Amino acid sequence: MNLDEVLIRKIYSPLAGLLRHRFGLCQWRVALECLNGSVAFYIGAVALEIAAKGIKDGIFVTMLRAMVWLLIMDRVRRLARRQAASSIGTSSARMREWLFRIILVGVLPLSLWYISGWSSSLYSVSLALLICHLYFKAADTPPPMPKGRLAYSRG
Repeated sequence: MNLDEVLIRKIYSPLAGLLRHRFGLCQWRVALECLNGSVAFYIGAVALEIAAKGIKDGIFVTMLRAMVWLLIMDRVRRLARRQAASSIGTSSARMREWLFRIILVGVLPLSLWYISGWSSSLYSVSLALLICHLYFKAADTPPPMPKGRLAYSRG
């Protein structure tokens, strides 16, 4: 069993089940909210990075990079909505996105290692939420939770 399967089976599927049974949130809603949080933290990181630059420093590259990343995130959001509407969305997310999940999980410790200020810490939080988005999409649909025991049983 590889790292991707371990993370899905041991962390994200039970967490998806807990969120569904305790709070009534399905895994697709949680995945989309993680993506929204990732975009929000990314925008905050870009804003802090631009604010830290001086008058002579150029912000064009930062803004261009942010625009390209936000266009990619818009495509990811559209794909997630299409997968959520499909009956085989979880299996397609699980089989087609495993390489992206593994690469991003591998990059996360490097991102945490190079935190040097507020903007880089917000970039790391954004990356962690993007990883959560991908894993919640790939998590198994949790089984129904038993509602309780019978009051009397012969046995």
